[in-house]
Amino acid sequence: MSPGLDGRRFGRYEVIEELGHGGQGSVYRARDTQLGRDVALKILGSGAALSEAARLRFLREAEVASRLDHPGLCAVYEFGEHEGVPFIAMRYVRGRPLDRDIADTRASASSPTTEYFDFDDEADDPERSSPDVETMSLGRERHDAVLRVFELVARALHVAHEAGLVHRDIKPANIMIGDDDQPVVLDFGLAREESGDGPLLTATG
Repeated sequence: MSPGLDGRRFGRYEVIEELGHGGQGSVYRARDTQLGRDVALKILGSGAALSEAARLRFLREAEVASRLDHPGLCAVYEFGEHEGVPFIAMRYVRGRPLDRDIADTRASASSPTTEYFDFDDEADDPERSSPDVETMSLGRERHDAVLRVFELVARALHVAHEAGLVHRDIKPANIMIGDDDQPVVLDFGLAREESGDGPLLTATG
């Protein structure tokens, strides 16, 4: 359990479930009891993670991320300390991580792409199966969907870059596909300011 948690409470936040944890702390889905909305509540861990240097880096993460204002970037609602424990309350994105989406798509693929280009001598054999129009159309739809995600993520990262912030850890696990099918970039935990000399923020988790 993270420090500062009193049962299922952390200040004005009521913890609903843990979303993930790592060496630097934990992230929870929580309810803001004052504003009546769900948030992703990131709480710095105990022990070495609560060193002064770690505390300052953690709060610096919140300060830098709070500058970003774009629907494709996870918004910071509030940050500070509760009973000496640093926290960040962020937008809770309902959806699925892109890496899971990719895995599910691969698992459900009915035929490999290589079947579309079969040039052997038996290619015209009527007994050999070939992808139908529906399968090929589905492949095109998936292709277009992937390109759309790349485009929207690139636009969001451009906004961060214009604000002087480079993410440095872009990967499918750090991109959430919302229930509205819009991608949202998560976790600027390995980000750095272009004007700085190195990583300013805490690691993922």
